[in-house]
Amino acid sequence: MPAPDAAPLPARLARLSELANDLWWTWNPAREVFRRLDYGLWRQTAHNPVMMLRRMAPETLARAAADPSFLERFPQRVVNVHPAPLPEFPGAHPLEDVLAASAPAAAATIHYVDGGIDTGDVIASERVPVLSGDTVETLRERVHAAEHRLLPKVVRELCAR
Repeated sequence: MPAPDAAPLPARLARLSELANDLWWTWNPAREVFRRLDYGLWRQTAHNPVMMLRRMAPETLARAAADPSFLERFPQRVVNVHPAPLPEFPGAHPLEDVLAASAPAAAATIHYVDGGIDTGDVIASERVPVLSGDTVETLRERVHAAEHRLLPKVVRELCAR
């Protein structure tokens, strides 16, 4: 997550923090997203996306968020990990939404990033059953285990293309 004094990410770019912190951002297509945001800052931060987001000017983020073509430049090249079935449970609190809906399962879902919130095409998904007595925390633990199995497999397959 960005430092408390970092510029807040516009809603359309909210997943950049997740991408910087959680995904294998060194994968070339993801690197390109950060490089295009601010090439000079990308170099100054030694290609570190977390540090870059902490130092990014709010105006730069606002400009990228207002540009509908920003993520469209990377069609099916940047992926995201989401802890629930898509398109049924998009957004920032999907596990809470799964439990509130009494859904039978969450999921480790890998999907392409596009201009929307969790609207990109799903690449792979592994169902994670909701168990009696599950809390967000217990469900999250099992979803993370599934994500850790699924993401390396998907990245290997994508890199082999």
